[in-house]
Amino acid sequence: MDGIRRLVPPAHRPQADLIMRRLRDSWMGWMQGVAVDMLVFGVLLYIGLRLIGLDFAIFFAVLTALLSVVPYFGAIVSAIPPVLFAFTDSPGKALLVIVVYTLVQQVEGRLTIPVVITILVEEIWVKPIEGDHRRRAAGVVALPPAVEEPEGAPDLPETGSKREPA
Repeated sequence: MDGIRRLVPPAHRPQADLIMRRLRDSWMGWMQGVAVDMLVFGVLLYIGLRLIGLDFAIFFAVLTALLSVVPYFGAIVSAIPPVLFAFTDSPGKALLVIVVYTLVQQVEGRLTIPVVITILVEEIWVKPIEGDHRRRAAGVVALPPAVEEPEGAPDLPETGSKREPA
């Protein structure tokens, strides 16, 4: 991170630090959300596959949880092996496996993922806007570090603004 920081002009480094911290926090939040989703997905699949009596339920649940990181296709592709395995027992069991995967996908798509997205939107978008609104209402307006001008910089005659440091 220090290497990237050195590419930014010194006057803009405080703002670059802020942006990099926010990016890191967002990335970590996303990764935590994915980990929670994988855990919920795997546990629900394991329970469902055990309930229908599929052998190697833990293997298929872990495989699916790991592949769920791949958007859209991961969970679909990971459902193929347990369905084929269930066909070796009976077509009815294969149909039950499809039902379990569909139900767990619905829980994930309607509950787990929206909750994670809600938290991210609140932390990344809503809270900063509310904080800005509260500061403005209180009459406190602070400029970002890169926008604040250094003390003692001379005014430019044509615009009345201060010069950028060299």
